[in-house]
Amino acid sequence: MSDDCTLCGLTTPPQPVTDDEIDGEYCCRGCLEVARSLDDPAAVDADDARESVREVAQSVPEDAETAYLQVDGMHCASCEAFLEGRAASSDGVAAADANFPADAMRIQYDADTTDPSEVADAVSGVGYRAELTTTDGSPGDDDGTVGRLIVGGFFGMMAMLWYILFLYPVYFGLPPDALLFDLRDGSGRFLLANVWLSATVVLGYTGAPLLRGAYVAVRTRQPNMDLLVALAATTAYLYSALAVASGRVEVYFDVTIVVIMAVTVGSYYEERIKQHAVGELTDLTRDRVSEARVRTADGTETVPVEAVEGGDELVVRAGERVPVDGEVLEGTAAVDESLVTGESLPVRRRQGDDLRGGTVVSDGRIVIRAADGAERTLDRVVSLLWDVRGEGAPSGWPTRSRRCSSRWCSSSA
Repeated sequence: MSDDCTLCGLTTPPQPVTDDEIDGEYCCRGCLEVARSLDDPAAVDADDARESVREVAQSVPEDAETAYLQVDGMHCASCEAFLEGRAASSDGVAAADANFPADAMRIQYDADTTDPSEVADAVSGVGYRAELTTTDGSPGDDDGTVGRLIVGGFFGMMAMLWYILFLYPVYFGLPPDALLFDLRDGSGRFLLANVWLSATVVLGYTGAPLLRGAYVAVRTRQPNMDLLVALAATTAYLYSALAVASGRVEVYFDVTIVVIMAVTVGSYYEERIKQHAVGELTDLTRDRVSEARVRTADGTETVPVEAVEGGDELVVRAGERVPVDGEVLEGTAAVDESLVTGESLPVRRRQGDDLRGGTVVSDGRIVIRAADGAERTLDRVVSLLWDVRGEGAPSGWPTRSRRCSSRWCSSSA
C-alpha cells in the first residue's frame, strides 16, 4: 500500500482513514468524504475534486445572517470542502466557507430556522471540533494552558534562581568549591536534584501538548515544529540527567525550561489572537443594520436594508446606525465612526459630507442619499478581514506548503 493519501497526496498515518465502500487510503476524514463523491479518486486532481464538491449551488437570501466558527481538526484543503458541505446540508444554512489556514468557518444562515451553535454541533459530530467565538476568545483549552503556564513558570523560576546564584558562576570560570558549598558534595547534589525536579515538571506538564504533537508527528510521519522543539528540549534534559547521575555539574536544564516556556507562551498568544480575530468577525456581523427608514412622499417606510437602492433617501435618528454608504442631504449630526475608521471621537457631519454604512449617529437627525449600489463599508471591512485570514490563497498552496515544511522539519531533525 502507498503511504500517501489517495486524494491529496499527503502522508497517511500508520492507521489511515478507510472505508469498505471506497477504494484507497486517506489522511483524514475530509479526504475520505470528498472521495466518496467521485467515481475514481486516484484518477482526478485533488483541487478539481474539492471544487466539484463545492459546486453545489449555494443561494444566499438577502436577509441571511452571518456567523464565524473556530474549527479544530482540519488537516488539509479537503477538510474545507467536506466541512462546507456538511454545514451547508444543515437546515437553515444557505452557505458555508471553511478556511483551513485560519482554522475558521463562515456560515450564512436563516436566523428563524437555525442557530450557529446548532451548526457547530453538526460539524463537531464528525470528528472535528467547532465552536462559536466572541471577542473574548473561545473558552476551549485556555484555562488548561494558563494553568500549565503558571505551574511551569513557578518551577521554572525556582530552577533559574539556582542557575543564577550557583551554576552560571561556575560555568563562567568560578571553581565549584568557591561558593557557599561545593557543588560536587552532598549539598550540591541536592541543589542539582531540585533543578532536575523542576525541569521535569516543566517538560512533562507544561510541555505535554508539545510532546503530544511531536508524538503525533512521528506516528504520522509528518514532521512539524512540535517535533523540533521536543527534540531540543528532551535532548538537553536527557543529557543533563545523565550528567547529574555521573556526578558532573555542567547541566542544561535551563535550555529545556526556556524552550518549553517560550514556545508555550507563543502558542498560547497565537491561539488567543486567532480566536479573537474570529470573534471580532462575528461581533462585526452583529453590528450590521437589518432595516432602513426610507423617506417617501407619504412620510417614511421601514424596509429591509437589502431593498435599499442607490438614490433612496434614508432617515437616520440619534442612536441609530447608518444603514448604507451615502451622502448627507439634510441635517447636522455627530457621527461615531470608531467601528469603521478607529477614530475615538465623534465627527461632525453636515450637508454634502459622505457617510459610511455601519457608523452611528450620536446626536441629531439626518437624511442621507444612498450611494449607488447601496453598499456598506462595514460589510467590506468584514470581507477584507476574512480574506486577510487566508481565504485568498490558492487552494493548493496549503497542501504544497505543508509538504515543504514537512521536508524542512525532517532535514532539521
